Amino acid sequence: MPYLKKIFPYVAVVLFCVLALEAGLRVFPSLIPLQFLVWFNSSLRGDVAERLGYPVARSMRAVQRDDRGPPLSIPNPGFVHRFPPLDIGEVDQITLDDLGFCNPPQKVKNRSNLSFDVVALGDSFSYCTYVEPQNIWPTVLDDVSDYSTYVLSRTGISVFEYIQLLKAFGLALKPKVVILAYYAGNDLRGVYDYMVYANNQRKGTDGDADPKSGLKGVYNYVSNSIAGRNSYALNVGLSGIRYARALAIQRLATSDIAESQARPINPQIDFFYDLVFEDRTIPFNPQNSDTDEVFIARLLRDGQIKLASIDPAIRELEKLSKKYGFQPIIVFVPSAHITYKSHVSFSDPTLRDLLNWFNDEQRDYLSHLASGLSIPFLDLTDGLRNASENVYPELLYFPVNLHFSSAGHREVARIVKSWMSAQSVLRLRDQPNESVTFQRESLAR
Repeated sequence: MPYLKKIFPYVAVVLFCVLALEAGLRVFPSLIPLQFLVWFNSSLRGDVAERLGYPVARSMRAVQRDDRGPPLSIPNPGFVHRFPPLDIGEVDQITLDDLGFCNPPQKVKNRSNLSFDVVALGDSFSYCTYVEPQNIWPTVLDDVSDYSTYVLSRTGISVFEYIQLLKAFGLALKPKVVILAYYAGNDLRGVYDYMVYANNQRKGTDGDADPKSGLKGVYNYVSNSIAGRNSYALNVGLSGIRYARALAIQRLATSDIAESQARPINPQIDFFYDLVFEDRTIPFNPQNSDTDEVFIARLLRDGQIKLASIDPAIRELEKLSKKYGFQPIIVFVPSAHITYKSHVSFSDPTLRDLLNWFNDEQRDYLSHLASGLSIPFLDLTDGLRNASENVYPELLYFPVNLHFSSAGHREVARIVKSWMSAQSVLRLRDQPNESVTFQRESLAR
């Protein structure tokens, strides 16, 4: 008993701190770091993410695929997408339209006889990522040209998903032109994910083991317990342990001693860089995000992924264009460090040659593939480089989230409009559009 009396004050203090942390996190869930939230118990993670306005399973609708790819979903109509505050001068939330896409709401208020001259396909670089729907490049193209434009974009997808969204929604809009915006930074990563998923499906595994024994078994048991399913504080603690372990493995993987044991683990990637101008130096990517771009570049360099993996999606686009009578266009979108090539200074100087090579390999391959299929190809790189000098000190990309700013979207729209006018791409083949309807039955609301 005397022993219990001695430790009781310490236990009381610890309990008070835990309860205070629990209460604080429940009142202010935005205090939970995103890198911790991704490792929360799945049920609790969904509750927290929904409170913060992030897309979660119950705020999404499944889209049926016909290419055996990984599950694909889009937000529910009118979904309010909130962003964590990263860059100054950007929006912190946007509202999607009545189909669940990033367009001004008035575009689809009346769904009957809905058609557009141009349908744009893309990822987060064609999405309202930290900018208003009316400021993204497809909508600006609509405003500054005679082309009515609708965008079918979503964050975190790639070329195979673009084609699926075109089939599910785009064909029903009876487009005359379909623009596929290929982002050189990570679209090949999406192709890689698609190939890994397909390979796992052939092997009959989901590639995500859930061990029941050892330390991982203890971790999973605690995470899935009643406390793990309900406590914010416990999940922060468990996620912190897991995050610290991941950092330790990454540091271990870069040591000479542990190289053989750690080879399957990605070493820590230093993707910090600055843009150096005469009057100032601007840190870019201060959170060291989008390191997948470097990872995939190294896979391509080492022959572990082939650019030919892109072919089926592009060939399907060409096949659909013939069947439904639209003109396909591929637009090549460069990363910020490529656009600002003459100003960039990488923290890891070895990345300059690697990432320039990575960009050029993708551009040349896609250009050649498009040419063979008679698909017009527009590389935005030179136009954006010229624009970056002309509009400075405005920046075309946000320094932290690395996506287009409103100025970047504006310049992309200007370049695309000018090029389309010069190429007369709306002088279309005289082919009838087959009747298509929206994919309603496949959307689980």
